[in-house]
Amino acid sequence: MRSPYETRDLGASPLRCGALVLALLLLLSPSAMASPAGVTVPRALPSQAASGYRLTLNVTTDAPLGPLPGASVFLNGSYQGVTSLNGTISLGPLLPANYTVRVEADRYVPVSLSVPLETSEEVPVRLESSATPGVVTGSYTPAGAAFTVAPYPTVRPTQSNASTAFFELLLPPGSYNYTLTDQGVVQRGSFLIDAGKTLTLTLSLPPAGGPPGPASPGLDLYGEIGLVVLGGGVGVGLVLGVTAYRRRKARPGKPPAGEQS
Repeated sequence: MRSPYETRDLGASPLRCGALVLALLLLLSPSAMASPAGVTVPRALPSQAASGYRLTLNVTTDAPLGPLPGASVFLNGSYQGVTSLNGTISLGPLLPANYTVRVEADRYVPVSLSVPLETSEEVPVRLESSATPGVVTGSYTPAGAAFTVAPYPTVRPTQSNASTAFFELLLPPGSYNYTLTDQGVVQRGSFLIDAGKTLTLTLSLPPAGGPPGPASPGLDLYGEIGLVVLGGGVGVGLVLGVTAYRRRKARPGKPPAGEQS
């Protein structure tokens, strides 16, 4: 007769094996590895590229010419480039932050400023000449011609009449190239201005057709010496220029315009 406490070895029954496998799967399931109830585990979201801002500098001078092209620009000590012909440069895209901007140019006092950039914006920068400027005055004919002094943009006359335009420029000491253009006729030259001195230029272009003659094109070379008197000082400025034009050719059997056979 068997004891009521006697055990029997049932062996590895299929039901027992299935229960073990089921328990193992439950332990390895994601739900079993989840955080305790009431606790939310944050998921890492994909990073979003910040939309940068732009910083535009408008660089001008203490001269009446206004914009200053060719000025070197540094951002936090790193060189960024030079200003364009209209004296501007655009930097970016940049993240919102405090930036140190430095602007340098020959014959001008460097300028450094701090810019707290929070959005795209334009910042004016004004450079002052490092030396006493010189004064260039004068006139050019015809009044409708375009007059430029490199590297500055077109010089606007202070006054003009039907035939002649007058100008006055305040320039840092140095050598400058100028161009006078009207209807295809171009005159180029250069002048030297000293600190605190005044130089007077009188420029003129021949008519658009040029003087009559068989040669085309033509060149006129000229030079003029201007006496400079200012504040008790006397100086001499040399101005050299070349005028290029296209001469008219007379047609065979027909006199040139303005002449009678």
